[in-house]
Amino acid sequence: MNQIISADLIKRYLHQERLDVFLNEVEKANRVFNLYSRNLRRADLKILAAESLLPLHLEWIIAESGHILDIGSGWGIPAVPLLLFNLNLNITLVERSQRKSDFIKLVLSRLGLAAQVVTEDIVRFHSDVKYGIISVRGVSVNSRLLTQMKALSTVGGQLIYFGQAFPDETIDSAEIYEYSIDSLPARKIIKYTLL
Repeated sequence: MNQIISADLIKRYLHQERLDVFLNEVEKANRVFNLYSRNLRRADLKILAAESLLPLHLEWIIAESGHILDIGSGWGIPAVPLLLFNLNLNITLVERSQRKSDFIKLVLSRLGLAAQVVTEDIVRFHSDVKYGIISVRGVSVNSRLLTQMKALSTVGGQLIYFGQAFPDETIDSAEIYEYSIDSLPARKIIKYTLL
């Protein structure tokens, strides 16, 4: 099991001031409408932002990663911290909630970050662009979603999945990074080639 310290990841990959602007906007918006569970504290939000940086740390995402699709972007995790690292990543964020999608557009504008934000359910999302990396967090991956991701992916594109549940029929061919961040229970991030 790999031990990760969130403050170390943040220090290595982000400017604390820009992360603070992002988290201030998140907390302010959450007071108005429910972006995330109301019992998350600032320290919890920082851990989630730090976890978003793991694909950089593992070199699963690099400057030459091509087009990246973030499915179920919510309040901008993992895409906004990745954009804050400033690799000039080409990220499209897909979020089905209009409120969350509008929030992401606002926070990207306030941070001076460029990304496309699409308000759509992923099963209805179509694109002329093929994505080299697709990231998923907080979205249940099933065979229907895997089929949709394969249709959106380049040949040999990578799925980066944050979470514990992953379809059993694909887990054997996935690269799994198990870790504990700060004092939290064990977690996983999975890289799977979409064939």
